[in-house]
Amino acid sequence: MPQPTAAGAVPGVELVPTSELTIEATWDMAGMRGTGSDTLVAKGVFVPYHRIRTFSDVLTDHERAGEPLYRIPPGSLTLTSLAPLFGAARAVFRTTVETVGRGKPMAMSLHRRLADSPSVLAALADAATLIDSAALHLTRSAEAVDTAAAASAAPTLLERVRVRMDVGYASTCLRQAVQLLLTVNGAGSFSRSASVQRYWRDLETAARHPTLNPGLARMYGRALVGDERPVSPMV
Repeated sequence: MPQPTAAGAVPGVELVPTSELTIEATWDMAGMRGTGSDTLVAKGVFVPYHRIRTFSDVLTDHERAGEPLYRIPPGSLTLTSLAPLFGAARAVFRTTVETVGRGKPMAMSLHRRLADSPSVLAALADAATLIDSAALHLTRSAEAVDTAAAASAAPTLLERVRVRMDVGYASTCLRQAVQLLLTVNGAGSFSRSASVQRYWRDLETAARHPTLNPGLARMYGRALVGDERPVSPMV
C-alpha cells in the first residue's frame, strides 16, 4: 500500500467518484476538439490509500498481472494512440482518391483532370506507401506485444523500445501522407465545411502527444548497442 510523502500526498493515480469533481473548461484546441479533455478539479476530496496506485506500481506491476491485457507494459499502450491517427489518414486518402476519380480538373494547368497529372499520381502512390508503412510497423509491434502478454513473458528492453520507435515512425509516416494528400486536394480542402481539414487538424494535434514523440526513437538506438539508460519512464 502506498505511503504518503512528507507533504502528505502520494504521487500516482487516484480513483475518485465523478460526483466529487467539477469540470473546468480548458480545452480550446484547433484539433481534437471533440475529445472534451477539460480539466477535472477536486477540492477538499479525501482519497483513501486503497484507491491510490503509485506511478512506480503502475509502471512495474503489469508483469505480475493475471490477465494478458494487464500484462502489457504501459509504454506499449501508446500503440492504441495511433489508431485514431491511422483512421484519419486512411479517411483523407479515401476522400482524395474519390475526388480524383470524379474527374476534378487541375486548376491553373493544361491537365483536364487531376488524374492526368503525373505529380498527382506520384503523390497518391507515395501517400499510400506511407500509410502502408505505418500499418506494417504498428502491426509488427501489436503482434509482438500480444504474443508476449499471452505467454506471460516480460518483453525485453529492446523489444519495448522498438514499440516506441514503431509508434513514432508510424506517426511521422501518417503526417507526411496527409500533407501529400492535402496538396492534391488543393486549397478547397481547407474549407471549414470540408471533412479533410478536420481530419488534418485532429491528426496534427494528436501527433504532438508526448507518447508519440518520434524524437524518443533514440531509445531504440541506445538499446541496440546495449545502453539501458532510460530516456522516458513510459517504456
